[in-house]
Amino acid sequence: AQWQESVQNASSWTYRDYVDGLTSMAPMTNRYGRHFWNKQDFAALLEPWSKHIASRDLVVVTVPPSGAPKGLLWERFCESVGIPPERFDSTISANESLGAASAEVMRYVSAAAEGTNVSDAVRRNLKKVVSKDILASHKSSEPTLLLPPELQAWTTKRSRTLIQEIAALQPTVIGDLEELMPD
Repeated sequence: AQWQESVQNASSWTYRDYVDGLTSMAPMTNRYGRHFWNKQDFAALLEPWSKHIASRDLVVVTVPPSGAPKGLLWERFCESVGIPPERFDSTISANESLGAASAEVMRYVSAAAEGTNVSDAVRRNLKKVVSKDILASHKSSEPTLLLPPELQAWTTKRSRTLIQEIAALQPTVIGDLEELMPD
């Protein structure tokens, strides 16, 4: 998902380069690893806050797994901020991910725009119109983008470490940290 967001926001990084960078032995020494882990190392994001607020006030909301009831993430978010979910319209469309082919199309669009004087407004329109309005509708007919099978053991180990690091901070968890384990 993080790679998809990058290509929808004008990056032309290949998926393989991105995955290789974030799984490298020293991921913070390359742009791909930094891009990913600066946003996805949840324990590292929580740790500075844990020094200034009580652990019960440090709240982690996990994303429910595929197949969970529609609206569950919204309900969890509302619980975290103390608002009743029924006060708001939760039927608004979701921020759908792209299929593998559509993500690659966006990477090519981003590559074509590199080095040009394409304005920020045009880039925003490319993301909104091409990605969200056109390509997202093709997701069900495209393969899903997955991590390469040879990274399964690494992913499981890294996810388990991440869960342990978060749990050590003793935050209030809405959902289940086990939802951070990959399928």
